[in-house]
Amino acid sequence: MTRYTADSRDRVRDAVDMIAVVSERTELRRAGATEYVGRCPFHDERTPSFGVNPIEKVYYCFGCQASGDVFTFVMETEGLDFTGALETLANRFGVELQTEQEDPLAAQKRQRRERLHSLLGRAATYYARYLWEANEAKAARDYLQSRGLLDDTLRTFRVGYAPSAWDRMLTASRRAGYSDEELLTVGLVEGYTDVLALHQAGLENAVGIMGTALTEEQISELERVANVLVLCLDADAAGQDAMLRAAEITEKRRLELRVVPLPTGTDPAVVIERDGAEALRERVAAPVPFLKFHVERIIERNDIGTAEGRDEAFSQSLDALRNQREGAVKDDAVRWLAGVLGLTEPRLRQLIEGAAQRTVAHAFAGSTRTANSEPPTNGAALDQNVRAERAFLVLCVALPDAGARTLFEIDPEQLITSQAMRRAARHIAGRTRSPLTDLPPDDEQLARTVADLVARAGRAGQVSEDQLVHARLILELDRLERAIRRARAEGATEIPELARERETVREQIHRVAARLERAV
Repeated sequence: MTRYTADSRDRVRDAVDMIAVVSERTELRRAGATEYVGRCPFHDERTPSFGVNPIEKVYYCFGCQASGDVFTFVMETEGLDFTGALETLANRFGVELQTEQEDPLAAQKRQRRERLHSLLGRAATYYARYLWEANEAKAARDYLQSRGLLDDTLRTFRVGYAPSAWDRMLTASRRAGYSDEELLTVGLVEGYTDVLALHQAGLENAVGIMGTALTEEQISELERVANVLVLCLDADAAGQDAMLRAAEITEKRRLELRVVPLPTGTDPAVVIERDGAEALRERVAAPVPFLKFHVERIIERNDIGTAEGRDEAFSQSLDALRNQREGAVKDDAVRWLAGVLGLTEPRLRQLIEGAAQRTVAHAFAGSTRTANSEPPTNGAALDQNVRAERAFLVLCVALPDAGARTLFEIDPEQLITSQAMRRAARHIAGRTRSPLTDLPPDDEQLARTVADLVARAGRAGQVSEDQLVHARLILELDRLERAIRRARAEGATEIPELARERETVREQIHRVAARLERAV
C-alpha cells in the first residue's frame, strides 16, 4: 500500500466538491449561506437531519450522530480505507498524488497495520448500524438503556450488535478482499459497559483492560502518559485477582497503583445506575493505595479475634509488605496493620524483615521483654505490647483526674499501636470518671474493651500517679524506638536527636522506678 505525503492529502481536500460527493448518496437542498441538508445516508429517516458544510467540507447527522470530513464520508459509504478514499477522490478531481520514500520492511508493517485497522473500522461501523437499525437488536437497545447508558454515549463509542447470522461480517469482509488470517488476527472489539459508564460520568481518562488481566504491554503504554494508575474493577473475586496481577506488574515500575473500592457485588456501571454519576466521581476522586486496600481485604477475610486468624492475616500480608518500597504508603500500612494485630510497629517490621528465616507458624509465639530491652527476635511479643497499653489505660481510669490530664496531653495515634486500645483511649478521654457513658450502641468491640478496662481498674486497688507516669514513659520509649527504626530504614538524619531523646526517657523511667521501689 502506497504512502502519500501530507501535502497530497491537503491538495485533494482543497480540490474536492463536497456537495457533489455527498449528492451521489442523498439529495441535498440549501438551508443557509454555508449549509445544505438532506436525509442521512447512514440510517433510515423521513425528516432530513443530515447537514453538510461545503466550505469546511464536513458533515453531521443530528439523528444518528454520524460525522466526519470528506475522506470519512467516502470511507464509510464505499467501504474503503483512508488511502483508498484519498486515491478515489484524487482521480475524480484530477489531483496528482506524491508518494513518500519508505523502508520496504517498515512499509510492509505499516500496510499490515493499516489493513487491520481498516478491517476493525468496517466491523465497528457494521455492528453499530445493526444495533440502531435492526429489529433483532431491540432487546439489546433496551438493555443498554436500562443500564443508564445514553444514546450519545453509545454512538460515540460505536457500540454495536452482532446479528444472529454470525457469518454476515465474515462474508462481507471476504468480498472486500480481507483474508481469513486477517480476520482471525484482529478478533471482534467486545464492549465494556464500565468504560462507557465512566466516560458518561465525566471520567474520560478511563480505559478498559480488555480481559481479566492487565498486561505488560498495557502497562508500558499507560506508563507513557500517567504516573498514577487507578484501578476501578468489579468488586468480585475476578476483580480482586486482577488487582493482584496489576500490582505484580507495576511493582518495579514508576507507576503508583491506587484502587477505587466499590461496594461488594457491584461494578462502575452498577454504581452509576444505582447511586448516580456523582457517587462514582466521588469514589474515583478518593482512591486508596493498593497496599492499604490489599491488606484491608486480608483482614476482612480472617478472624483476627483468634491467634490463628491473626497468624493467617500476617502470613497473607507478608509478600505485599516485603515488596513495597519504603515510604509513606508502607509506613501507613504497617502502622495500621500493627494496630489491628496488636503489635508495636517496630515488632511488626522485625517480623516482616525476618520472615524469610522464620516459620510463620511461630510468628506469634509468646515472649516477654523488659522496658529497656530491644524487642525479642524469636517471634512477636504480641500480647506484651497490648498489655502495656492496656495497663496505661487502666491506670487512667483508676486515677481519673491524673488520667484525664494525661490523656489530654498525649497523641494516641503516636503513642498507642493497638487499634482497639487507641479507640478506647479516644473514648475515655474526658470521661475518666464515667467511661461507660456515651458508648455507641452499635459498637460492641469498643464496649467490651472499655468495660474490661473499667473492671481491671476496679480490681487494681490502691495505685499512685507515679505508676501512671511510669506506664506512660514505657509507651513513650516504644514510640521512640519505632521512630529510630523508621529513620534507619529511610536513611534519615535525625537519628542522633531521637537517640538522645530516648536516653532522656530511659533516665526518667529509672527515676520513677526508684521512687516506686522506695514507696513499697
